[in-house]
Amino acid sequence: MATLVVSPVSGANNQGFWDVSSTTLGHFEVSLGDPDSGPAVLGSYVWMPAVAIPQGATITSAVMDFVNWEASTGVTSSIRTHASDNSTKPAELKSDIVGRTRTTASTSWATGALTPGQSVVTPNFSGVVQEVVNRAGWVSGSGMTVIFDYVSGAYTAFKSGTDSGYVTPKMTVNYTAGGPPVVITTDFVGWGIPI
Repeated sequence: MATLVVSPVSGANNQGFWDVSSTTLGHFEVSLGDPDSGPAVLGSYVWMPAVAIPQGATITSAVMDFVNWEASTGVTSSIRTHASDNSTKPAELKSDIVGRTRTTASTSWATGALTPGQSVVTPNFSGVVQEVVNRAGWVSGSGMTVIFDYVSGAYTAFKSGTDSGYVTPKMTVNYTAGGPPVVITTDFVGWGIPI
C-alpha cells in the first residue's frame, strides 16, 4: 500500500470560498455556513496541482486535515471533487467553481462542535477520489479540486492559507496499485508545514 500526502501550493485561488452575494471567490480560507455578520458562505474548495496517484489505483482511504479558526456549534457539508481528468485552478469568478461538474460520489461531513485551534479531520472520502482516478483520462500528477458544498449548520472557518498563524490543509490518501509498497510525500515550498 502507498501513502500520498499532498497540500495545496501557495497562491491566489488555490483554495477559497464563495458566498451568496459575491460574484468573485474569497481567497486563502476554507469556510462554510452563515456568519453573525456578512453573507452566508455556500462552499469552499482546495485545489492541488499534482496528485501523484496512478490511474485505476484502489483507494483505501482519503481524508483532509484542517485546524479550526473559531468556536462553532458545527456545520454539515458534502465532500466531492471536480469530475475532471486534470482539474485546473479555479478562476476569479464564483461561476467557475460553482459551475464545475461534481463527482457522483459524495461524503457527508458533520463537524460537530468546534473550538479555536482544534485539529479537524474529515471523514473518509475514498469513494470520491476513487471516481476521479478511475477516469480513463486521469494520469498520475494531475490536478484535483476537493469541493465542500454547504448543507446546514453554523459558520465555521479553518486556518487554511498563507497568512501568519494559518495552517495549510493536508490531504492523505492510502491506495494500492500493485508492485512493492512505497511512500510518497509531497510538501509545497511556501507553506513551511513539515509532513
